[in-house]
Amino acid sequence: MAKKKGFFSSLSPSVSPVGYLFLLLFISLLANFSIARGGPAELGYRTGEFLSNWYWLRSMELSGGKLQGPREGALSSLRALSREAEQEEVPRFLGERMERVEERLIATSEQTGGAEEKAVAYWPFASKEEEGMELEGGELVVEAGEGSPKKLSYLRFEGEREWAELDVSARLTFAPRDYSGEFSLQLWFRPFGDGGKLVSFGDLKLKVDLQGTKEVLELDHPRLSKEFPLTEGWGSIRDRWNHLALIVKGEEYLLYLDGERLGEGKLEGEISPTKRLTAGKGYSGDLDELHLTMETLGKEGLRFDRPIDYALAHPLLEWMATRGEVEGWRFNAGLVLAGLKERAEMGGLRPAQLGQAVQILRGRGEGLAPTPQGLPEEARRALDRLADLAEEESWSEEERGRLISALQKLKGYLGLD
Repeated sequence: MAKKKGFFSSLSPSVSPVGYLFLLLFISLLANFSIARGGPAELGYRTGEFLSNWYWLRSMELSGGKLQGPREGALSSLRALSREAEQEEVPRFLGERMERVEERLIATSEQTGGAEEKAVAYWPFASKEEEGMELEGGELVVEAGEGSPKKLSYLRFEGEREWAELDVSARLTFAPRDYSGEFSLQLWFRPFGDGGKLVSFGDLKLKVDLQGTKEVLELDHPRLSKEFPLTEGWGSIRDRWNHLALIVKGEEYLLYLDGERLGEGKLEGEISPTKRLTAGKGYSGDLDELHLTMETLGKEGLRFDRPIDYALAHPLLEWMATRGEVEGWRFNAGLVLAGLKERAEMGGLRPAQLGQAVQILRGRGEGLAPTPQGLPEEARRALDRLADLAEEESWSEEERGRLISALQKLKGYLGLD
């Protein structure tokens, strides 16, 4: 079963510490949506602001820069997004994810000292030739535009004959000196069809069963077989990205879904994933970001907020796409405008970047909501002016003034002043 990719997945992203992060990085990774003040446009605008601040924070983390300002910006914009999401009555699981991401931002701002080095095997699934992986059937899906410095890629399986063998020793950052049988396994998965076996090592298997109306996670072992219902409190997990974590300490285990405890229990005998893992082989769906840490992690160590595309952006966009074309367009427009005007005023916006925004505002691309037929003449003229300016190689000061004026008119129409 092939999954459709939206137009957002084909645009080129770029990571920049300020301003235009949102359009090039976020839009290219995602799928289909729109916003307005006190409505879809406002929701889209707040989404764009948060994602811009989030990517700024992550880029500063990678570069070793100061984090206080970016973290405060991400926290403030997330709270604004959460308030608007509550007014728009987003699905419960999305609201809860926002709460947990906020908790994570607060917790990390209170941490002191450097992070302790851990023995970790990590598979980003960025290439079919990735070291420590043998892909048997299946597909490596890459979502990004040409020339993009950042790509969103993942594995897609469709049944028993497709899987990946993962060599743990080839990916470990270092071999733990005294391995005690403790480990933490984390991954993102997006099931479709009936689900199936996500990952296995030795005799232990993690499965997701979506047959009929049933939605359960199964922990399967010769001496233990237990089901954990997933629908209660989370809504359907089908066709959306979900974060799963299995924490094992001796014979005790904990299961987390999206950063919240799903269940716990005891195993009989030691389970060791120190050699090989199998991903898929009976699973229909997507899988990404597999982390194996050779010690037990607390909730604070779970990566349910990364990538933010899977945690919030993808499911938010997909939910908005169900709201109708007019609301969808307004959300998309707010999302695009979140960074355009400020970037234009700073002199950093380029014609090619504006052209990508115009494509979205005109609904030209798979899965994009079309421009509403009832768009007022003044707003339509502003959109036409943006399209004309996007055709230029560069802008004079006068043209840049017309650009800022056109963007302001669109923001005014959407109630985003």
